[in-house]
Amino acid sequence: MKKKIFTNKCKVVNSIINGEECDFYVRENNSDLELLDYIISQMDDDSQRIIYFDFVYRSEMYWWRDFYSKSTYYRLKNIALDTFLTKTKEFKMYL
Repeated sequence: MKKKIFTNKCKVVNSIINGEECDFYVRENNSDLELLDYIISQMDDDSQRIIYFDFVYRSEMYWWRDFYSKSTYYRLKNIALDTFLTKTKEFKMYL
Protein backbone atom coordinates (compact mmCIF):
# COMPACT_ATOMS: atom_id res chain seq x y z
CA MET A 1 0.00 0.00 0.00
CA LYS A 2 2.80 2.43 0.90
CA LYS A 3 4.52 1.76 -2.42
CA LYS A 4 1.32 2.54 -4.34
CA ILE A 5 0.84 5.83 -2.47
CA PHE A 6 4.49 6.72 -3.07
CA THR A 7 4.18 5.92 -6.78
CA ASN A 8 1.01 8.02 -7.07
CA LYS A 9 2.74 10.98 -5.40
CA CYS A 10 5.60 10.68 -7.89
CA LYS A 11 3.15 10.69 -10.81
CA VAL A 12 1.34 13.78 -9.52
CA VAL A 13 4.57 15.72 -8.95
CA ASN A 14 5.81 14.68 -12.37
CA SER A 15 2.58 15.86 -14.04
CA ILE A 16 2.72 19.23 -12.24
CA ILE A 17 6.34 19.84 -13.23
CA ASN A 18 5.68 18.79 -16.83
CA GLY A 19 2.68 21.13 -17.07
CA GLU A 20 0.13 18.34 -17.41
CA GLU A 21 -1.81 19.39 -14.30
CA CYS A 22 -4.78 21.38 -15.63
CA ASP A 23 -5.71 22.98 -12.31
CA PHE A 24 -2.26 24.42 -11.75
CA TYR A 25 -2.11 27.70 -13.61
CA VAL A 26 -0.52 31.08 -13.01
CA ARG A 27 -2.16 34.47 -13.40
CA GLU A 28 -0.66 37.75 -14.56
CA ASN A 29 2.89 37.84 -15.93
CA ASN A 30 4.32 34.85 -14.08
CA SER A 31 5.17 31.65 -15.87
CA ASP A 32 4.60 28.16 -14.52
CA LEU A 33 8.35 27.58 -14.37
CA GLU A 34 8.96 30.68 -12.25
CA LEU A 35 6.24 29.68 -9.82
CA LEU A 36 7.50 26.11 -9.60
CA ASP A 37 11.03 27.41 -8.98
CA TYR A 38 9.66 29.65 -6.23
CA ILE A 39 7.75 26.76 -4.64
CA ILE A 40 10.84 24.55 -4.74
CA SER A 41 13.00 27.35 -3.32
CA GLN A 42 10.76 27.41 -0.23
CA MET A 43 11.66 23.79 0.54
CA ASP A 44 14.62 22.52 2.59
CA ASP A 45 17.91 21.75 0.81
CA ASP A 46 17.44 17.98 0.63
CA SER A 47 13.91 18.32 -0.73
CA GLN A 48 15.06 20.83 -3.34
CA ARG A 49 17.88 18.54 -4.45
CA ILE A 50 15.55 15.54 -4.76
CA ILE A 51 12.81 17.40 -6.66
CA TYR A 52 15.30 18.99 -9.06
CA PHE A 53 17.36 15.86 -9.74
CA ASP A 54 14.44 13.42 -9.95
CA PHE A 55 11.77 15.50 -11.67
CA VAL A 56 13.23 18.65 -13.23
CA TYR A 57 16.68 17.60 -14.46
CA ARG A 58 15.82 13.89 -14.70
CA SER A 59 19.36 12.98 -13.69
CA GLU A 60 20.89 9.55 -13.94
CA MET A 61 19.12 6.81 -12.08
CA TYR A 62 21.32 6.55 -8.98
CA TRP A 63 22.47 10.16 -8.62
CA TRP A 64 21.52 10.08 -4.94
CA ARG A 65 24.23 7.55 -4.00
CA ASP A 66 26.74 10.42 -3.67
CA PHE A 67 24.53 12.05 -1.04
CA TYR A 68 22.41 9.46 0.80
CA SER A 69 22.00 5.84 1.72
CA LYS A 70 19.08 4.09 0.00
CA SER A 71 16.79 4.23 3.03
CA THR A 72 17.60 7.88 3.72
CA TYR A 73 16.99 8.79 0.08
CA TYR A 74 13.54 7.20 0.01
CA ARG A 75 12.60 8.68 3.38
CA LEU A 76 13.70 12.16 2.22
CA LYS A 77 12.04 11.70 -1.17
CA ASN A 78 8.73 10.94 0.52
CA ILE A 79 9.11 14.11 2.62
CA ALA A 80 10.02 16.12 -0.49
CA LEU A 81 6.97 14.86 -2.38
CA ASP A 82 4.64 15.66 0.53
CA THR A 83 6.15 19.13 0.93
CA PHE A 84 5.96 19.89 -2.79
CA LEU A 85 2.34 18.76 -3.05
CA THR A 86 1.35 20.71 0.06
CA LYS A 87 2.98 23.89 -1.23
CA THR A 88 1.41 23.60 -4.68
CA LYS A 89 -2.01 23.12 -3.07
CA GLU A 90 -1.42 26.25 -0.98
CA PHE A 91 -0.57 28.25 -4.10
CA LYS A 92 -3.64 26.94 -5.94
CA MET A 93 -5.79 28.35 -3.18
CA TYR A 94 -4.32 31.84 -3.65
CA LEU A 95 -4.51 31.93 -7.46
